[in-house]
Parts: sequence; C-alpha cells; structure tokens
Amino acid sequence: MWKKLTEENLVANLTREEVESRRKDFEMDPVPEILDETVELIRGSIESGRKCQLDPTPGTIPAMLVSAASSYAAFQLLKRYRVKINEERTKAYDHAVAFFDKVAAGQITPPDGVDPTPEPPVRDPARPAITRKNRLLGRHQEDGI
Repeated sequence: MWKKLTEENLVANLTREEVESRRKDFEMDPVPEILDETVELIRGSIESGRKCQLDPTPGTIPAMLVSAASSYAAFQLLKRYRVKINEERTKAYDHAVAFFDKVAAGQITPPDGVDPTPEPPVRDPARPAITRKNRLLGRHQEDGI
C-alpha cells in the first residue's frame, strides 16, 4: 500500500511546538517543500532500484518507508530551522539515509505501486453473451454422412 507523506507523519517525529515555533521565522512555510523533496528522493531511490513499479499517483510512497521518510524530513526541517539537532535524531536520519540507499541498490524491495491483479474486462451489458459447447465430430460420429 502506498501513502502520501503528510505533516502528521512529520509531527510523529517532532513535537507540534517545534514545528509551529519556527514557522513564524519564515515568509513561506518550509514544511510542504521539505515533504515534497523527501517524497521525490524516495521515489527516485525506488526507481533506481528497478525492482518495483512506482505508484502512478504523484506524491505517494510505500507505507513501509513512511517512518524513515518522516525521520529524514524532521532532520531536514530542524536543519533548516538552524537548531541544535540531538544525537538521537541524527542517528534516525543516518538510518533513514542508509535505508534509502539499500532501496536504491535493490537490496530492499518495497511493494509495487501498481496493483498486480488486473481488473476483469467489463462486458457491454447491451450485448448478450452466447456460448456453446464445441462439437468435434470424429470418424465415429460421421457414419452415414
């Protein structure tokens, strides 16, 4: 399953106060830009791994990568805010980058973004479907013809 990376995912790694306190320092809110950059980085890693197909919906990533993506985005946001980043967040960021590198190398394969089961063909309801058994006439059935 593929999901969009949202601000709620980011807030899971940061406190709402950390996000809101620094927003007023910027003319434009940096959060949407950082989330978009993170999604593009992940989709690029998946594409370079060439082991699965991307979801056709733009801005989505595999659900298994949301946690690493939010750790990566939280680090990028704090870096942009120019605050001291603690060791725990730095380790989470390093782990996320290593995870993305493994995806790009094809060592970790996320689920395909394309549904593997095609939908059954839609029949035109206005046209009746006529079926019959094939009759194969062999040598013994043709006697007397």
